[in-house]
Amino acid sequence: MDNKIKYLELDNAFIDKLNVNKILVKNNKNIVNITNLNCSQLYLNDNDTENIFVSENENLDINIVLNTTVIGTKYTIKLTKNQKSLKICSSNNDDIIGNYIFYNKTYINNVNNNKKKSTSIKSNDNNKVFYIPNSKYGLNEGTEFTIEYLNNKWILEGLFIGNIEIDTNLKEQTYELKLYICLDTKKIIHAITKNGSKFYFNKNYNSNINLFLNNNYSSIKLIDIKTNNNLFDSAQTENTYTIEIKKDGIFEKLNNLDFINNTFTDIQELYDIINERYRNLDNNNNSIEYRIIHNEQDIITNTYFNILDINAYYNNNINNNIELNTLIFDNYKGFLLSENLINELNI
Repeated sequence: MDNKIKYLELDNAFIDKLNVNKILVKNNKNIVNITNLNCSQLYLNDNDTENIFVSENENLDINIVLNTTVIGTKYTIKLTKNQKSLKICSSNNDDIIGNYIFYNKTYINNVNNNKKKSTSIKSNDNNKVFYIPNSKYGLNEGTEFTIEYLNNKWILEGLFIGNIEIDTNLKEQTYELKLYICLDTKKIIHAITKNGSKFYFNKNYNSNINLFLNNNYSSIKLIDIKTNNNLFDSAQTENTYTIEIKKDGIFEKLNNLDFINNTFTDIQELYDIINERYRNLDNNNNSIEYRIIHNEQDIITNTYFNILDINAYYNNNINNNIELNTLIFDNYKGFLLSENLINELNI
């Protein structure tokens, strides 16, 4: 009797395995592997709407072209390995908009870290391209998203996992400041502060950029976001472009921004670290006007570096740590107004 029971158990296990295999076979009809053979030109049409696209190889430059206008067409993309870059655009020049969650793997893996692990990233209107230039911005293993055609627009939603290590020791540090400019729109697209392998995106409001009072920006570069060419380097005497700052009412060439040994008399500390309290300052205007010039013509003007006192945001009276998603940091958003803005950020 015992033997019969054992055989029955084995038979049931075998049948269960057959049923599972049938399900897998059925589902495999809808799975399309993204490989090094098809990743560079992955054209998707309405016939692919039932497919799930899964990355088979790692470190791919994935280029997806949305080639349909059928309402309700929807694709699912899953990354089972870390990827190098991702570009999505429409062959019909349709807008790509959406809202996705960015999870920072650096914080996920540190259970003792109280820093915010995720942030919601929302697009503006009229974006033509979705582009992530590096795995650390959201192309790590486990990333999964959908993109659906509705109301003559592509809607992108999902979870993107990255690995950005924020430098949380922001006080009295020496940094490199990189400003990425689009010469067509005459705007700063990204402002990035870098210290070795650690970096963060500065808040950027129409080329008005947040910097920190407690740091020394010893190296400042202006970079063409299309070509990645250096237009200005504060360490060089000759540049094709010039950045000037207004100091004591007069514009002068920008060599550095040293706020540790503060030579800007108008810039004041907002937090008293000795008495551990905020200063009550009237008419506080912690900003420095800057402009960018090329061939004696203003390229960017009436713009400011807004100087924040990091002690006012991060001090002994505040129980939270510096987080990825705060008023003082920015994120790489992925949504671009034009394909011309695609560039692998040199950071």
